[in-house]
Amino acid sequence: MIDEVPRLPEFFPTLMVLVDRSPASAQFLILGSASGALLRQTSESLAGRAERIVMGGFTLGEVGSLEAGALWRRGGLPRSFLAEREADSVSWRGQFIQTMMERDLPQ
Repeated sequence: MIDEVPRLPEFFPTLMVLVDRSPASAQFLILGSASGALLRQTSESLAGRAERIVMGGFTLGEVGSLEAGALWRRGGLPRSFLAEREADSVSWRGQFIQTMMERDLPQ
């Protein structure tokens, strides 16, 4: 398992070699949000070797109608939705937005 792969785009050529190795090819679970440039690189270098699974947050069907207000207010991402206190959820959302603005959007 490799987390925050967008920080390691130079890793993809090595990953391709490991996946293609015969007879025992390696399998990886790659986590982290991906920028457009990284996805283009992935589709070129790992074409036919990778499956992309897009995972969203909780849905109303998963949390139930009694939690509709909390889902609307906190959003469906687990750390925000499942926070024990509203203040913890607000803090997490603020940090999430800050990270998106400072790191992910510029990429």
